Amino acid sequence: MFSLPLKPLSPFTSLTPKPLNPPKCSKPQAETERGLSFDVGDTFFRHESSTGRDLGVLSAAIYKKSHNALRVLDAMCGCGIRSLRYLAEADADFVLANDANPDYGEIISGNLEKAGMGKERWDVKHSDANRVLTERYLERDYFDLIDVDSFGSESSYLRAAISAVKLDGLLYVTSTDGYSSGGHRPQHTLAAYGAYVRHMPYSNEIGLRMLIGGAVREASVLGYHVVPLFSYYSYHGPVFRTMLQVKRGKFPIKRSSVFFLNLVYKSRLFCFKLLIVYFLHS
Repeated sequence: MFSLPLKPLSPFTSLTPKPLNPPKCSKPQAETERGLSFDVGDTFFRHESSTGRDLGVLSAAIYKKSHNALRVLDAMCGCGIRSLRYLAEADADFVLANDANPDYGEIISGNLEKAGMGKERWDVKHSDANRVLTERYLERDYFDLIDVDSFGSESSYLRAAISAVKLDGLLYVTSTDGYSSGGHRPQHTLAAYGAYVRHMPYSNEIGLRMLIGGAVREASVLGYHVVPLFSYYSYHGPVFRTMLQVKRGKFPIKRSSVFFLNLVYKSRLFCFKLLIVYFLHS
């Protein structure tokens, strides 16, 4: 027999109230990125995404230097840090910053004012990204660079974004759906990007190709073709980003594997150093 010592029970329950935490006030949170100070507030912001923003701003600056013009549409701007950097670092002639949440308006406007430029150089809207992109297309108000930093595998904006960008303009698109690119939801990737993705050891590469392939197909429907300039993957999220240049005319099918490469028969893992040696001696 085991006996457990029992603590005497108090006949009364303590009614001493526990101290309550004071309500949190939504105060602007000051952040700094590449020397620019901005406020975050309650908006969604990740420091880890700064490299993706660096690449977008660098591309915009090169475009401005070669075309002597730069109009940017930031379709899902969040706190507006990308829009601020396009103004301050790429010297954009005009930036349209859009976010569907109207509660972010004060934060976005306050951040864009820190660029030190007149209000004729930027505007803020609060609407669905597809609506804003379609309105620009209908009004023939085309942009040199459209940045769509979306969440998940939302691909419905691709056609509207391609329609609203200028010919030879830049389209910076995003996917954060690492679960699908890992081959766990092949029916979903088939519906979103036209790619039936199975589980493979190089899901990061597949995620980028899936995103590019979806854009290529949407552009082809509209009578255009897109040229990938660079792609970027980051573990946080994860995040897949690719910069595309939109050009007139469909891409010759014989020169593209997008439309007929329907099965990968065999895959192998290689050490990157061995891969370099192989290419140097081939």
